[in-house]
Amino acid sequence: MKTSSLTTAFTRVIDDKRYLGIDESDMEVRGRFQFFTANRRAPNGELYQVERPDRTKQPAYYYCMEDQATNEVYIAHPAESLPKYFVGAGLGAIPMTFGTVAWNIGMIFVTAVCSLFEIFKDIYPTRHDGDVTEGLLDRLKNKVLENYQEVKNRFTWSKTSIEYGVAIGAAALNALMNYNDEQTLFEMKVVIARIEFLWNRKKNFHKSALVQLNNFNTELAARMKKDPDSNRVDVSLELFKEIQWSTFFSVGYIMQCFQSRGSKNDEVFTTERSGLRVDVEHGRVEAPKDHLKRKPVFEVCTGSLKKSYKEYAEYMDKETPSWRVGF
Repeated sequence: MKTSSLTTAFTRVIDDKRYLGIDESDMEVRGRFQFFTANRRAPNGELYQVERPDRTKQPAYYYCMEDQATNEVYIAHPAESLPKYFVGAGLGAIPMTFGTVAWNIGMIFVTAVCSLFEIFKDIYPTRHDGDVTEGLLDRLKNKVLENYQEVKNRFTWSKTSIEYGVAIGAAALNALMNYNDEQTLFEMKVVIARIEFLWNRKKNFHKSALVQLNNFNTELAARMKKDPDSNRVDVSLELFKEIQWSTFFSVGYIMQCFQSRGSKNDEVFTTERSGLRVDVEHGRVEAPKDHLKRKPVFEVCTGSLKKSYKEYAEYMDKETPSWRVGF
């Protein structure tokens, strides 16, 4: 089954048809994916680098897949490695769905118990005064109205979560049934990425507990390497303050590696310094100045842009034979 044959089912949970490869006129986007290798710029405009064993640095290269229906860029997984990821997505969606539904039902129960406790606390001191039953019923009615929207939202989200979980399972199963069809694998990868993004209420996967802990460990190692005499506990406590605890338990992605890395059209500001300038005519010297300049986030490597996965795989096998390792 192609994505187009599942459009009706996925439209229930996907907010934008472009992620199904359909443009504004409901036509299928042809030549949907293209592939390239790129250097990538950090938010400060500097190109990412990696440190070699001899401590010298070189540019970090990223293997990219662009979805031309959305202009979003994803990691270019080798096609043969994707089936195992779909197995993980399908299996992971089961506990994620049950966990989300159980949490929301549990919170509804907690809300009900807390409401009854508050009513009892209000009624108990006046238990000998007048008609307690009438006061109890009035307070129950007020509490129901007060908590109605929250309870409704939790029931709605439980239903929506079941739909998301089933949709991810369907996409994973479709991919595994067509494991030899590269196009279907890439299409289902984008579908799952979008469903998970919506399931996490459009919160960036970088805010998940796993990513934040990885960033914490990386930053801690870098700080200790830079200043070995630093107190590890003090540095850890300082870095803990940077963790966004509000999203620590509310953002959970099964397939973080499937998520978009931004758009190929994204740009950042970089600072460039002009050289020393001698103005002979007016007999003066102008000191170097800093200038802000917009540059693309993805610096596409010359010759790497390919219009099909087959072309890109052949190119990479010649340029970097080890590119498939690690996926």
